[in-house]
Amino acid sequence: MTEFVSVNGQAVDIEDALAWLAIAGKTELKDGVVSIAAVVQHCNKSGITADAAEIQSFLDEFRYSIEMENAEEFGSWLTDNGFSTEALQAFCEVGVLRNKIRSSITDDKVAAHFSENKSSYDVAELYMITVESEDLANEIHTQLEDEESSFLDLAVSHSVEDTSRQGGYLGELRRSDVDGEIEASVFSGSEGDILGPFKDEDCFTIYKVGRLSPAELEVVGEAIRDELFEGLLEDLSSKAEVKETLRLSNVAAA
Repeated sequence: MTEFVSVNGQAVDIEDALAWLAIAGKTELKDGVVSIAAVVQHCNKSGITADAAEIQSFLDEFRYSIEMENAEEFGSWLTDNGFSTEALQAFCEVGVLRNKIRSSITDDKVAAHFSENKSSYDVAELYMITVESEDLANEIHTQLEDEESSFLDLAVSHSVEDTSRQGGYLGELRRSDVDGEIEASVFSGSEGDILGPFKDEDCFTIYKVGRLSPAELEVVGEAIRDELFEGLLEDLSSKAEVKETLRLSNVAAA
């Protein structure tokens, strides 16, 4: 028996734990393992390697990220969690390989993607007031258009959304974060526009457009690199031939 976790003092076998997750359709662990294996295999085929200095540098950064700069303290953390030095080195090696794959996405690829999808990276600052009555929504819209009341006051007084506490502030959103009809109105409008009401199920929402920020490559370049990197990882995983080898015959009764 290989213990995976102990729950209330009772050990749970690794095979049982994996089987329970598989039967319940919880694939996060398997998907993570497939992704790591696919990265390693891709790097082996592509001649991408991690040397000792790079692994050590990644380890140092990892230690700092978990606030364990002291080597003795970090060693105790490894022991307490049952992590071997071999497992730690493998973890750091995969981290280096992932970073190298991301770095292999050239500036030209990033620029090309930006050029093809530029409008999708536009950002709008939005405020919202959501109410359950269409008549109230129309009344609020009229008050805003006539500048009889401030958006903040009306949001605090009437909005049923949690954003009411922030005066209706919804945040800075990209086109992909906003539904089609609303997206068209927001990004074809101007700062200060009052839009709506828009019906959504049993509620009606009025939006105020704040700052509009057209996309700039210098601002979104690294975010695009991250997107391309994640897309590459997903592609590697999706093309991997995955065979379920876990035997469920010894699964303990739930």
